[in-house]
Amino acid sequence: MRNRRELSRIIQPSSRLFYIVLVIFAIVAAIMKQYILALSEAGAVILLGAYTWFSGKRRRETVLDYIETTAYNFDGAAKGA
Repeated sequence: MRNRRELSRIIQPSSRLFYIVLVIFAIVAAIMKQYILALSEAGAVILLGAYTWFSGKRRRETVLDYIETTAYNFDGAAKGA
């Protein structure tokens, strides 16, 4: 389990700072009474977060399947030799 976490960090760097900055901009827009802008930014944060989560999940599954297949192929080749 720990190896999976490390692998996911290598594959996909954290974008937490990016989302924090977007949320700060939405808060500042709300404070300045730019409600439409604040809601638009909040919606963009939600949509980008969902997209990042779904695409990251799919990417991790693909990479783990590739690693598993490669390990299986190397194991089969080693036993056959």
